[in-house]
Amino acid sequence: MDRRESEVRVRVLVADDHPSVRENLRYLIDSENDLACVGAAKDGPATVQLCQELLPDVLVLDEDMPGADGLRVLKYLRRELPDIKVVMYTLDGDVCQAARTLGAVACVMKDARYEKMIEAFGGIGYHAANPKDLAKALTDALASGKPALINCAIDPAAGTESGHIGNLNPKSKISAAGKSGA
Repeated sequence: MDRRESEVRVRVLVADDHPSVRENLRYLIDSENDLACVGAAKDGPATVQLCQELLPDVLVLDEDMPGADGLRVLKYLRRELPDIKVVMYTLDGDVCQAARTLGAVACVMKDARYEKMIEAFGGIGYHAANPKDLAKALTDALASGKPALINCAIDPAAGTESGHIGNLNPKSKISAAGKSGA
């Protein structure tokens, strides 16, 4: 048994109707030592069924899905499976507000940089656009003691979305009485 199998891992279910989004989220989640993607759903009814069967710790939930939208699924989960923490994943800011009102622990905009996803799961995200910002981000990240992701784009030709989420740990913020800084 390797180190990843011997540690307690946060069990995450991904729900999104777009196959590429589901697979990208699964990849990001499974690349972390303390997370395990236990399943993926492509619509509202499948999301509810998998939540009932798998009882994940966290559900990353798209709002716009066939069969039942994410807000409807969230309402059901708050009533029937309240221990599942929900992170809404959407392009609609109004949906984020509604999701928080309904009990989502966080909301991440789909067009947000990766550091926003890490913040939703309880870590700290940084963006560095020059060497001075990078030095400060590194210093702050190490001093924080929290999981961190530094999105570094010092060379404008290199783009801003390269890299991968490092040390994602939803336990720290999600278990903190359902508060969200995202």
